[in-house]
Amino acid sequence: MKHISVIGGGIIGLMSAILLKNQQYEVTLIEQNEKLGGLLQSSIASDGLFFDYGTHIPRETGVKEIDTILFGSLNKNEWNMYDYLKVGNYFEGKLNIDSQFIDATHMNSDIFAKGFFDLLHTTPIEDSVNDADTYLEQYFGETFKREIFAPILEKLYGKKLCELHKNAPRLFGYTRIICGNQFLSSNIKKSAFFDDKLANTSNKIGISGLKSYYPKIAGIYKFVEELEILAIRTGVNIMKNKTIKSIELDGRMVKDIVLSDGLKLQCDHLIWTIPPSFLMNIIDVDYQGSIPQFKSVGLFNYEFDSPFLVDNHYIYCNDSSYKTFRITLYANLVAPVQSSPYTCTVEILGDFNEVQSISEESVIAELLRMNIISSKAKVLFNKRTIIKNGFPIMTNNHFDNAHEIEEIIHEKAKNISVVGKNSNKSFFMEESLRDAYEILKKEDLI
Repeated sequence: MKHISVIGGGIIGLMSAILLKNQQYEVTLIEQNEKLGGLLQSSIASDGLFFDYGTHIPRETGVKEIDTILFGSLNKNEWNMYDYLKVGNYFEGKLNIDSQFIDATHMNSDIFAKGFFDLLHTTPIEDSVNDADTYLEQYFGETFKREIFAPILEKLYGKKLCELHKNAPRLFGYTRIICGNQFLSSNIKKSAFFDDKLANTSNKIGISGLKSYYPKIAGIYKFVEELEILAIRTGVNIMKNKTIKSIELDGRMVKDIVLSDGLKLQCDHLIWTIPPSFLMNIIDVDYQGSIPQFKSVGLFNYEFDSPFLVDNHYIYCNDSSYKTFRITLYANLVAPVQSSPYTCTVEILGDFNEVQSISEESVIAELLRMNIISSKAKVLFNKRTIIKNGFPIMTNNHFDNAHEIEEIIHEKAKNISVVGKNSNKSFFMEESLRDAYEILKKEDLI
């Protein structure tokens, strides 16, 4: 029987392990922490309040095998299912509760007119383009690039557009823009070229049919717990609090994995779901490339004494003068449970010291100015958590190094598969799950 080791107990690792075990392999999942889930975590306050580590709401992938694993065994009475998520965004002093996409019509009318003219005169992007500055100019036009996306992305990444990779805007969902009412948008979107650039005016329009899930009680870590139970029931051997000391090769094939406690595991194929730069030291590769850079993520958790002024599930802040990046409104996610507390998490990206220095008063002030909470709302609970390496800075070097590292790994060992977000082929959860599935199929493992 083939022995497969999956490194990393996040959602990609759990799904891959269960999928492989269903093929009757001997599968071991190795996680360095006490809890599985990666960044899909929830914290519990002393009074029982749940707060998630950022906005991670699982969504169906459209691949039957994946969705059966992820959602097939969930007790539907314990989960809310959404045909679409109510995502809003704040831009140019206006809160748009109907769409996550920026509405350019909120801009100064002269700037908008020039930007819309530029967009309508864009041409297909040149294949040689790799940086975000050139990409956004060719995709949206010079005006929208300069007036909208440059300030926002520099706020989020702390880098100039010319330093960022062309995929950097996509990580934050900056792939479309609203440029008019739905009648105008629908007519222009009849062109396949502009359909990719223009957004519908509401999240309700063009629903994919793929459902999103969130527990009625408890935080999103319940999703991880359900998958862990399924993995154990399927027969996956889960090893927590374990790190890899070395990997033994036979020619260009991984033969054994040696853990830090000395335990040796036979390994016929290695599935790697964590940053591949960690693998370089283990397989004795002297890599001289630059180390990936990350932004810290500040999670400002609050409970208020009164309902929010909006019914959105979460809201993006696209105002470059604000610190806030995203707000998750748990009370709206768990509704219609009437006893739900009015809780939310405000996410702020920045350098560690910068995030640490932000005052609670300034965060509350931004929620007030965005009309998310009432001026009479009182804070019943607040707590700050900082994830030091929470968000990758998508520079050109980041992508170049990632591709170089993957090539070096494959040259060193043929039976290692790098999957998930760390393969740099995908960014969002459902994309990364589909990407991992396709890689496992390509390797003839499923």
